[in-house]
Amino acid sequence: MKNLGRVLGVLLLVLGASDVAFAGAWTQGQFNSYHKLSAAYYASAQEYDDSGHVVPSTGEKYYQDISYTYYGEFGLLDPVDLSLSLPYKTAYVNDEERTAEFGGIGDVEGGLKLRLYQSEAAGVFAIQGKYKYSGFYDENDLALPPGQGQDDIEGRLLYGRSLWPYGYVGLEAGYRVRFDEPSDEYKYLVEYGISFDPVSLRVKLDGSESAKNADDTFQGAQVDPTSGLEASYGKVEFAVGVHLVGPLSVEGAAATSVYGKQTSYGHTYTGAVVLQFK
Repeated sequence: MKNLGRVLGVLLLVLGASDVAFAGAWTQGQFNSYHKLSAAYYASAQEYDDSGHVVPSTGEKYYQDISYTYYGEFGLLDPVDLSLSLPYKTAYVNDEERTAEFGGIGDVEGGLKLRLYQSEAAGVFAIQGKYKYSGFYDENDLALPPGQGQDDIEGRLLYGRSLWPYGYVGLEAGYRVRFDEPSDEYKYLVEYGISFDPVSLRVKLDGSESAKNADDTFQGAQVDPTSGLEASYGKVEFAVGVHLVGPLSVEGAAATSVYGKQTSYGHTYTGAVVLQFK
């Protein structure tokens, strides 16, 4: 509960700042902001093997987690955004290596996005850097940490284009450097969305491909029970948002694994409250 109190305290400070998140490449504009409080449920009793086939999890493993996450974007300058992702996770795993559950602050991620170019004809081009910090817990003292137990840095190229009145499309490609045993990752995302005020719809493919450079001398259980040292995955998410009043909207989403290697197979269900200030 002490950790949860720290999370709520940070949320109050950030939400007190005040002030439209678009897809990926778009920035908020100076002093505008976007705030999202979400709750997500994930469960898995199957996994992808090294060949990409879905098989029963090794040792009859069952994994589930419930994550409560604050995500925010703040327009520092018109072409520059700061972002923060702050999760509180409760997780449970039962397998041949451990039976454990834990709740606490997970991996916190901060980001900086810079819009490079924008025009009506060409769309929006941007770059983004992210840093993931795992210092709110000690993975060596926990049977089931609330995160991956390591820090990462990531760089991304982002592109977005309005197809008005037929919605928008977003594309992202990046590379994540992982500081410990698991391999680095190539990241990619394809997104399409459209609005019929007050309802908006979105579908996206979010994926990660192993760079195949894991530490092959590592022995022992993985900190993250849902992934191997050279995991790859692809997930499709469908989301529906409804604008209620003023800056307030609500959103529901469902995501499912569509391919992978050395990672769990499962489904995620998310509900969220969104505040946009401009």
